[in-house]
Amino acid sequence: MLNSDLGADRVYVHHWEHGELVREGEVVLEPGTGPRDQHLLPVASDDLAHDWRVAVVGEWGGTAFVHPAAILCDSFLLRKYPI
Repeated sequence: MLNSDLGADRVYVHHWEHGELVREGEVVLEPGTGPRDQHLLPVASDDLAHDWRVAVVGEWGGTAFVHPAAILCDSFLLRKYPI
């Protein structure tokens, strides 16, 4: 589960464990990005564990960031695209 913190320029990553939501990590974005929405984007692949990307829309920065969903917690860098 992903949730954004607009003022902190972060996207938090959570997972469910024994009925509780546990924070797994966070993605720190550039100051002024203002992450607002996250979207899952399917990618054609034979590997089901790696066939999704996560797009994060930066409301204040006018950008979109895209990253493979399977390694979102292991790498805190996202590829940046102007919108």
